[in-house]
Amino acid sequence: MKNYLDYVERIAETFAEGSQIAPGDQPGVFEMLKCPQTQKTSPLNVLVFAPHPDDECIIGLLPLRLMAECGAKITDVAVTLGSNKARQQERKAELQSACKYLNWDLKICGFENVRLPNRENAGSRWNEYVEELSRLIKRENPDAIFAPNFNDWNATHIGTARLVADAAERARYGGVVFQTEYWGGLKEGNLMVEASPRYIAAQMKALSLHTKEVERNDYHLRLPAWMSDSVRRGAELVGGQGAAAPRFDFATLYNAVRFREGKWEQIYTSKFLKITDRADEALHA
Repeated sequence: MKNYLDYVERIAETFAEGSQIAPGDQPGVFEMLKCPQTQKTSPLNVLVFAPHPDDECIIGLLPLRLMAECGAKITDVAVTLGSNKARQQERKAELQSACKYLNWDLKICGFENVRLPNRENAGSRWNEYVEELSRLIKRENPDAIFAPNFNDWNATHIGTARLVADAAERARYGGVVFQTEYWGGLKEGNLMVEASPRYIAAQMKALSLHTKEVERNDYHLRLPAWMSDSVRRGAELVGGQGAAAPRFDFATLYNAVRFREGKWEQIYTSKFLKITDRADEALHA
């Protein structure tokens, strides 16, 4: 590689070649990560609230690291099955395949119209949904919750963010909530989690099992590019304006918060979690 044109052309060639990879032609998640199957052997319990089937894979780097490195039990809570009723059963089957591959438990809520205007609509089922999730949080008493940030652009992502916050407040949940991003970037972020190629490959494999979604938009192939750009953004979002970027190739950004005295507050100022660190360090200020 001699110049920037070579560099860009190599990236374009990689996208083209990646489209030829068969979704089923991949090793299992534990083989991919080269770690023993020691999941569910620690007291760590994590709930991932996904607005749509596939979001669990996109934002799932830290949950995946907590499982592989610390033996945490991960449960994906599928808040909706998407708004297209004709696709919901297919999406459910795709989701089950993805969670089976990741070795995560799955709880399907399948709520409808989880959008912010319904929070103020007395005729909606919002309060019922809040109560159901509140009971789930109380019963599971998780060490960590993952949910979208309040500005994640997509209407169901924003609705899910507020729904989970309402449920956590009702349950008086005092643990860590990791706010995630995809469609709308975090406006505040205090955690950058490094990803190795093996972790990203496992996420891509799980995403590819959402077959019809990646046929519509091959975003599983774009995941490394998104996670590379997160290093650029996260250097200053997490580290502060003018800060030097950590020597990461790929990362996912989170905002770690806790509900205290009637308000949500960040639990630490900034943190860079390296691949060489244990993932459960992210649970502590």
